[in-house]
Amino acid sequence: MITPLTPTQFAGFQRFLIDSSGINLKESQAYLVENRLMSLIREKGIAEYGQLLDLMKRDATVAKEVIDLMTTNETLWFRDSSCWDMLEKQILPQLIDHLIKGERFTVRIWSAASSTGQEAYSLAILLHEQLIKKNRSDLKVKFSILGTDISPSVVDQARLGVYDSFSIGRGLSGERKATYFEKTGETFRLKDEYKSIVSFQQFNLLNSYALFGKFDLVLCRNVLIYFSDQRKTDILSRLSQTLQPGGNLILGATESVFGLEVPLESVNFQQGVCYRLKK
Repeated sequence: MITPLTPTQFAGFQRFLIDSSGINLKESQAYLVENRLMSLIREKGIAEYGQLLDLMKRDATVAKEVIDLMTTNETLWFRDSSCWDMLEKQILPQLIDHLIKGERFTVRIWSAASSTGQEAYSLAILLHEQLIKKNRSDLKVKFSILGTDISPSVVDQARLGVYDSFSIGRGLSGERKATYFEKTGETFRLKDEYKSIVSFQQFNLLNSYALFGKFDLVLCRNVLIYFSDQRKTDILSRLSQTLQPGGNLILGATESVFGLEVPLESVNFQQGVCYRLKK
């Protein structure tokens, strides 16, 4: 029988997660530690959470497993309709026009905190549809989409582009499922022609972004809510430096830069709000 998590032990996990990933668990979220780490405790054959804390200090692999389990990987296809309306009707058509007019040679997009790949692949699907509308499918090779996540296991899953019947149905229409995926048994695999412009990499948002270069579009959605204001300010300031001139940053529906000292200004579209470097 596993001994319940104590306040002292919870504080230990809080410190570890803040230092390693920036995740800031509230006092009311002790249940998350108990629920998400219980299976690991059983797997390691130990009886209480304090032993897991000790094991994490001795074994870096176990520490990574804890980060993996505690990282929220909830995601949907085309999550938050206002974001995708804005991408469909404003941002992606503008990026395509930049290429057509010769104002850009390539277009780079970053899906930060991409989890199991739904956001990055949703972008690839929507981009394909926009290029078809403009009769410029030849421009697909000019686009690249990078998806990153702190969790190695979800990055591995994203690279496969294979989803079960439950995951594939969360936000994806039947028409898109039939068009873009191949069904094998009980799983659905994204066709290679739509995966070709997407790559994935394990990455911690607390680390340096210098090697990533510049992007025309960055999506960092539904992750900042887990950070303190200090961490948010740091991440947003560094994300802003990855934007090309005129590049757009999209946050989650409940996230904003309000009250934070960051070099970003809001840009209002009919469908929603994004952010650009202050002029």
